[in-house]
Amino acid sequence: MSKPLYVLHLSRIHAAIKEGGIGLTAHLLLKAHEQITKPEFAMSAVFDDDFIHSYKDFIPKMHSLDEHRGDSIMPRLAQRIFPRTLRFLVGVAVSTLRFLFHMEQAVRKVGRSHHIVFHSHDLISAYLCCLCYRKKYPLIFTIHGKGGYVREPMLQYPTFRGTFVERALRGMEARTIKRASIIAFPSSGARTLFENEYLDLLNSKDVRVVYTGVDTDELDLVPSDSSVLAKYVIG
Repeated sequence: MSKPLYVLHLSRIHAAIKEGGIGLTAHLLLKAHEQITKPEFAMSAVFDDDFIHSYKDFIPKMHSLDEHRGDSIMPRLAQRIFPRTLRFLVGVAVSTLRFLFHMEQAVRKVGRSHHIVFHSHDLISAYLCCLCYRKKYPLIFTIHGKGGYVREPMLQYPTFRGTFVERALRGMEARTIKRASIIAFPSSGARTLFENEYLDLLNSKDVRVVYTGVDTDELDLVPSDSSVLAKYVIG
């Protein structure tokens, strides 16, 4: 008897839950999965600070994330002692190590009883997945950025263009694309922008366009009074 399928959604940055991306995707998929649960299929989400098993676990995380960030003495102490650049590098290193730990925990938990498929929505988690597991498990890599994950920061911070940082990130992006099983884009326009940045890189790849889904039932539950609009500087 063949093993059932298990999809692990990856994001190295847990704040992405509130920023959209993998958080919104996992939110919709976990909700849909719990409504149409089948014994041959399962899914969860792996962040740098947690391994989310179900929609019921995901909802309180969405509401509680960042509510008390920076209140403890250690973050305040670090802000006074360490330069901003050092704090950033240490934060990235700690976040990456935690992500690797939770990804390995997830693989160990479900790998024996399921066929694992990884689905990543950011470059770093996709690259780490390829680095750790090579082609042991299939990887679906969804590219949301305008022309890729490297080009978009270059548009916001042009001083990085032509630097070692850009070259290193572009190398990571190209290697991840080559190793991934399926490349997905949220629109045909996003695919075209990426192809303009990386000529011929997608030629031999299995490329899909999967348009972003919106849960209209969830939108209907959002209050529309002036106080809510003011919170998001609307109106």
